[in-house]
Amino acid sequence: MPEPELLTERDLEALADAARNGTDPAAVVADLLSAVEENRFADLADRGYALTLAAEITADGGDLHGAIELAERAVALHLQGDDDSVAFAEVFLAELLLRSGSEDEGMRLLNQAKPQMAGDPQTGRMVAEALEATGRTELAVQWLAEAIDLAVERGVQLPEDDPGAAQSTAVVYELASTRHRMRGDLGLEHDKYDELADEMEESLAELTGPGPLLFWPEPEFTRLLASWPELAEEWGATWDEHRVMLEQELQAWDESGESGLLVLYGSMAGLTAFAAEHDLDSSDIDVQFDYSEQLEDDSGAARLPWPPPRNGPCWCGSGAKYKKCCLPRGRS
Repeated sequence: MPEPELLTERDLEALADAARNGTDPAAVVADLLSAVEENRFADLADRGYALTLAAEITADGGDLHGAIELAERAVALHLQGDDDSVAFAEVFLAELLLRSGSEDEGMRLLNQAKPQMAGDPQTGRMVAEALEATGRTELAVQWLAEAIDLAVERGVQLPEDDPGAAQSTAVVYELASTRHRMRGDLGLEHDKYDELADEMEESLAELTGPGPLLFWPEPEFTRLLASWPELAEEWGATWDEHRVMLEQELQAWDESGESGLLVLYGSMAGLTAFAAEHDLDSSDIDVQFDYSEQLEDDSGAARLPWPPPRNGPCWCGSGAKYKKCCLPRGRS
């Protein structure tokens, strides 16, 4: 009898994508739960992630009670494994609890995660956006200000060449930028933290960064590889691999303190026209990078600032929320 196929993190993401794109969500949840019960994972640490995905799909279907039960199981598994993903699972559970009216328990979990906001940029943004998503934007703004103060205090105590100093800068920038956006949505006038966000944005823009990153939407990616299969080594063998590669690069630049990151949307028609105009070979990877530089200078070119809000549409165009699409992919 053949051994059951073990699921990887990529397989789990494919199942979640299927639920978002027409496959019966209940069937996908059943598959995920079956895998958890049978421990069918290449890495058993992914069991908690599978349950979180099942909870997200269940919540999207309107069953908050069922989603909370699954999210609680996910948190328990993460705690058993003592892994770094427990904060993500707990914040998601807190958001579900608040949405269901269980304010005391939801706020207890967020208060539990609150101290981590000053040490990890992703946690800081997740907690703030969970508050925002449940109608508590003013409280999110307050917590972000407190976390900024703490992160700044920690940073000034470290030597400039200490790796922790760069991490502190990245945290302050992420928190200040998130807070700046939220206050803008509330229509509030600038305060000292908004000015800090602007100053950091200005300073970081002067540093040498990655520039805009070229992304091929799925139809364009399919045409690109159909014309030149050898480009799979540069752009990825599949569209999923392509967007994972780009998200990971974006997250790496973000964690290094870079700001003003942009995703540029390429097209085969645009590439072909650019190559013809300059009498170049469209299949040459260097020409494709030159094409991306032209897109950067073209104010009319399709582009999107990165990162989008966690609860906003994902930059890849899938139609799913960023927190349920490329954000977790980039952490794999």
